[in-house]
Amino acid sequence: AAQLPILADEILSKADRGELQTRLRMDDDLQKRIANIERNNARLVYGMIFGALAISGAILWASDSVILAGGALVMAGFTWLRLMWG
Repeated sequence: AAQLPILADEILSKADRGELQTRLRMDDDLQKRIANIERNNARLVYGMIFGALAISGAILWASDSVILAGGALVMAGFTWLRLMWG
């Protein structure tokens, strides 16, 4: 009968017992890409928050809730600043 090579048999045995360990070493390029994805993700979230606050402020302004509209638009402004220079 055919048998697996010794190394493959050891690896499969460790995996079967739950003892198999793997290591991942990130190089500089991968770390830069992950940082870029995280930065773009944060910008996307801030953009969505800005849009929600701006639309909410406009709706509140149109319904004559000037104080609430002003608060929403001020918060939208701070979010815009964070989005542009954060």
